[in-house]
Amino acid sequence: MNVLAIVGPTASGKSAAAVPLAREWGAEIVCADSRQVYRGFDLLTDKPAAEDRRIVPHHLLDIADPEETFTAGEFRRRALAVLRDLASRRVPALIVGGTGLYVRVLRRGLAELPAGDPALRHEMVDRERTEGAGTLHALLREADPATASRTPPANLHRIVRALEVHRLTGRPLSEWHADDPGGGVEMGIVGLFRERGDLQRRIEARIDRMIEEGVVHEVESALASGLRPDHPVATALGVRPIIDALRGRRPLASAIERMKKETMAYAKRQMTWFRRETGVVWADVTGLSDPEAMADRAKKVLERSGKHGIIRPLA
Repeated sequence: MNVLAIVGPTASGKSAAAVPLAREWGAEIVCADSRQVYRGFDLLTDKPAAEDRRIVPHHLLDIADPEETFTAGEFRRRALAVLRDLASRRVPALIVGGTGLYVRVLRRGLAELPAGDPALRHEMVDRERTEGAGTLHALLREADPATASRTPPANLHRIVRALEVHRLTGRPLSEWHADDPGGGVEMGIVGLFRERGDLQRRIEARIDRMIEEGVVHEVESALASGLRPDHPVATALGVRPIIDALRGRRPLASAIERMKKETMAYAKRQMTWFRRETGVVWADVTGLSDPEAMADRAKKVLERSGKHGIIRPLA
């Protein structure tokens, strides 16, 4: 397969840089974002612009309903189907996204985890509601400290899935992820890096733009349509602070500041994840905002690393 992944923290410029690269190489983009798979929340999850999606085909966006549980295994299954189709058409693939687990399961394969158990999930969500916020995260710290350490207490969807796997198999989810089941996809990986101050400015500017474009109304409409805290998409960055503002529990200005802090903390966790991944070559795009300039920087890093030939137009 002719596959390159572009990874990095949120707001680093992955999606923007991918478009000129895809145009130059005749590639199509496979999105690796655990929240962009859900329909709706286009502003909150910062989905690629309609114009970019018109210029270059994007796969695995808007493929699940907000109440669905979309696992890493389901992502891998669908992504492999896309990659097989692209290979049959001799089209290179760009895997673009910040969900490190999605990229990892494509590279390394994934052990066969049990299917979800709706009754067990409802039981755990009810327990969180009855005993208070943080109850399930405390249970996860006992059952699977490694997963708990990289899962925010507010991410109820991920916590429930980790506890579910532990209950059904007797093994922590972190052990399952540490297994090497084989069947991975060979790919090059380039990561986009920005110095902290530059990244923070971009994150703050993105959130300010989201507010101006109507993200509060987007969340309000979702609530009116039946969005619940246990829906997977409700764990997207920014949902809870906005809900608090809509329900009068905090001023909007406070919610915006909370969104910025949570997003920066998430970006730090993403960088920690990707720095632990082997084979990533890093392109410093600090100070760059032009997509062509970022793409050029990524190409130069790939050339210096000797991995530029991993992806190229196929005759």
